[in-house]
Amino acid sequence: MKPAKSGIAPGWLFWLLQIGGWGGLWTFYMGIIAVSGVSVPGAAAGLAMNYGTGFIASSLLRLAYRKLANTPRPLSVLIGMVIGLSILAAQVWFWIGSLISLIAQGPAEAFGKLEWSEYLMAFSVQGSTMLIWSVLYFAVKFWLGWRMQKERAEKADALAHSAQLQMLRYQLNPHFLFNALNSIRALIDEDKESAKQMVTELSKFLRYSLVSKDVTDVPLRDELEALRHYFAIQKIRYDERLGVVFEIDPETENIIVPGFLLHPIAENAIKFGMQTSGNPLQIRVAAQRTPQRLEIAISNTGMWVEPASEKSGFTDGTGTGLTNVRHRLANAFPDTHRFDIKHGNGGVHVKIIILESGLRS
Repeated sequence: MKPAKSGIAPGWLFWLLQIGGWGGLWTFYMGIIAVSGVSVPGAAAGLAMNYGTGFIASSLLRLAYRKLANTPRPLSVLIGMVIGLSILAAQVWFWIGSLISLIAQGPAEAFGKLEWSEYLMAFSVQGSTMLIWSVLYFAVKFWLGWRMQKERAEKADALAHSAQLQMLRYQLNPHFLFNALNSIRALIDEDKESAKQMVTELSKFLRYSLVSKDVTDVPLRDELEALRHYFAIQKIRYDERLGVVFEIDPETENIIVPGFLLHPIAENAIKFGMQTSGNPLQIRVAAQRTPQRLEIAISNTGMWVEPASEKSGFTDGTGTGLTNVRHRLANAFPDTHRFDIKHGNGGVHVKIIILESGLRS
């Protein structure tokens, strides 16, 4: 699972919304004037001056809010300060606009006809606009904070998945690697061609294991190819004592699954099958897709060995690897998977079922 990528940086997002918001107001009211058919001399310039000063006042208000964010305060105090600062910003908006009018038109035009009712009307409109701007500002700020927390949680979850996968690899590889190297050493003098083949298969298997260590999810095709290399190594070790059959539906190969999901099952099939099955040990790997689900099955001849069973005499039971498989399925496909183990009649059958709603390609 990959964490979501951040979009526009918060600083740039503010200015995009700021310019878009005030520019949108100017466009909206110019549209109303155009639709009404009433000619208003200087309307475009007047509205531009009005919303331009609102742009300046709200930008200053943002600076004040950024200072507020540095000190934790009770919600009631914060609301009161936001209302007070919005009123102050409305005053700044009004007087900056008045100053521009004074410079452009002179005192007679700027203030000569101004009455208290007009001042109160302008102040109420500008004050309510600043309050709405403040609500939107904190709503966007809250959304950005929520998104950042979500991205951090997703990143932490991805790191946890990666760490779990690495733990599984480090747990499985040494035991398997030592056995493979011992087999190669024994074959060097007896059968050089088989030794070369085992080295080739081992290198391909380790490439999947180690080179792809940063990839938590892989196509099922890659997972099955790694199993083929693993079983090829074991086939060289055990020769005629081991038979492996793959029955794979091509429609399953591009479905995404957790990397190294199947290896613990295959390792158990070899480890305990060799101890409990008659010769040869037969292993079957199958994958098929139906309209409702994906099914992956690994079966082997032999008996089921209970995890850490003292009575069985097998001290390194099946528990750890299969527990890893269960946990990783639960993380990757919550509520959309089944993990079944059936045994009897001389065989062990492990099946993974992933419902269609949980599948990814």
